[in-house]
Amino acid sequence: MRGLSLPLEYAISDLARLGEAAFLAALDARLEQGLRLVQLREKHLTGADWRRLAGAVAARCRDRGARLMLNADLALASELGVGAHLSGAQLMAASSRPDLEWVAASCHDSRELARAAELDLDFVVLSPVLPTTSHPGAETLGWARFVECLRDYPLPVYALGGLALEDLATARGHGAHGVALKSRAWVSP
Repeated sequence: MRGLSLPLEYAISDLARLGEAAFLAALDARLEQGLRLVQLREKHLTGADWRRLAGAVAARCRDRGARLMLNADLALASELGVGAHLSGAQLMAASSRPDLEWVAASCHDSRELARAAELDLDFVVLSPVLPTTSHPGAETLGWARFVECLRDYPLPVYALGGLALEDLATARGHGAHGVALKSRAWVSP
C-alpha cells in the first residue's frame, strides 16, 4: 500500500555535472513545480562536504513536502530522518531491511530484484533500460527484458537509463511504477 503514495518521478542528483549552486537552484525550481521524490547520489563527496550538502538538500525537501533518499549512507539517513537508497552491493550484503522508514535499492537483474523483495524494501530502480551517455557501451535491459524481470514482481519499480519524463507512459506501459531520471531531471518541464 505504501507504494501507492510514491510519485511517478524519482529524480537523482547531478551535482557533479551542474555544480552545487546550479544543482541547488534546479532542485528548488523542481520542488516548487511539484517534484516529491529525490535521491542524493554524489559519490565524489565525502566527509563534511557530503554532510553539509545532505543537510541542505534534506531541509529543502522537508520544507516542500518531498521525500529524500540518501544513496548508500544509512547512518546519515537515520541522523537526518530521511530514507536510504542501497547500492546493488549493499542490497546483496544486507542480512535484513535497514531500520529506516523508507528504503529503496538499485537493481540490475532478477537476482537483485528478488533480494529487494525478500528484504521488503519500499521500491527499487531497475537499470539500465536504454543506452545512456553516462555509461556508454554498457549492456542494457531493453523493454522486453525489463518486462520479463517485472513479471509478478511485488514492489514498485522505477525504470532508469536513457529516459526522459516524456517516456513515463512507455515505462508504465511496460510495468514500471514510474521513471527515475538523472541529467534530465534537472531541466524544468
